[in-house]
Amino acid sequence: MNKIGIVGYGKMGREIFRFYYPQCRNTSFVIFCRHDQERYKAELDKELQKMLRRKRITEEIFEFQRENLRFTDNWSDFSDCDMIIESTAENIEVKKSIFASIESVVNKECLLLTNTSSLSIEKIFEDTAHRERCFGLHFFYPLKLTSFAELNLIPQNDTKDVERVKQWVESHGKRTLEFYQPFHMYLNQFIFTAISAAIYFRNESGCSVDSLEKAFGEFFPIGGIFGLIDSIGLGILTQNAGSFRMKRTENLHNYGIDMMKKWTDCGFSKEPNTFLAEIRDHEKNVPEKEIDFPIECIIALLMNEAICAAEECHTESELLIEALQDSIGIAEPFSVYYEKITADSLWNMSAKLHENNPEIFPLPNEKNKWGKYFNQ
Repeated sequence: MNKIGIVGYGKMGREIFRFYYPQCRNTSFVIFCRHDQERYKAELDKELQKMLRRKRITEEIFEFQRENLRFTDNWSDFSDCDMIIESTAENIEVKKSIFASIESVVNKECLLLTNTSSLSIEKIFEDTAHRERCFGLHFFYPLKLTSFAELNLIPQNDTKDVERVKQWVESHGKRTLEFYQPFHMYLNQFIFTAISAAIYFRNESGCSVDSLEKAFGEFFPIGGIFGLIDSIGLGILTQNAGSFRMKRTENLHNYGIDMMKKWTDCGFSKEPNTFLAEIRDHEKNVPEKEIDFPIECIIALLMNEAICAAEECHTESELLIEALQDSIGIAEPFSVYYEKITADSLWNMSAKLHENNPEIFPLPNEKNKWGKYFNQ
């Protein structure tokens, strides 16, 4: 790619640029933002000078990157881009308007990518003339801590353009997972499955969030399942879930959405990094009690969902399962739990969840499929 455009310089747009800019040293960048263009340019110029003094870049690279970076609010500056990544607010009409403006100035070979994490890819591009080159390319935040990017495809995509996107993403340190509907943004769906299940166990057991966080901490030692709610925020979670189309987990997801909406209705913030403090205050009078279900149920449920996805999804199963494990921050690979907890126990727990509440929990996949994916 000789020239890349980035539309939006908020938290995510800046993250995408900051990840790729140091690596793409022979690539021009143009960034669309309406405010503070000179300030952003000066900040980056200062960083380049520091890198030059420390001999992390050559004089030649310094001059090239300095001269081939532009902040603009003029769409015509994108006319010769090879690829454009949009990362603006999650508003479908805004995104459609952006791509209409972009399409009016670029050539038909320019790849058009949206980083949406919640909106319909098909609807974003429904008015675009050349949809074969239009994709959802969803990065996770922060980019440096995740090794995967979701490439969300639509039926009109051209194989040649799919390969162009994959080659670019993978040549700079990411691995791509290809998803068609209903698997668009599937890693988000999987995270939401874990969160919704944890909410269900919290409600059914009468235990506090803190009690369950401690119990599940063996499996999710870094942030915890309820920590996922905290880091993402109730607002984004409920917004994202509205676009999920996976029938198998629909009722479980709706259960989680209903509970999260109850929390916001009673005053909980929708912003990230607020949930754990608020739920602890909300549950300060909840007595400690013994958890009356095997905590491994959460692992059984997630492993069953991973098997179902691997059976149905176009993505290579080993890569998919690795990404699913990575997305929820699980302590050990599923294959380790398959051996430790035993195949029969895991399958039986998954079957028991379904038996107790068939509307919420899906029927477990065939027993022999568990060994196919998790037998080391």
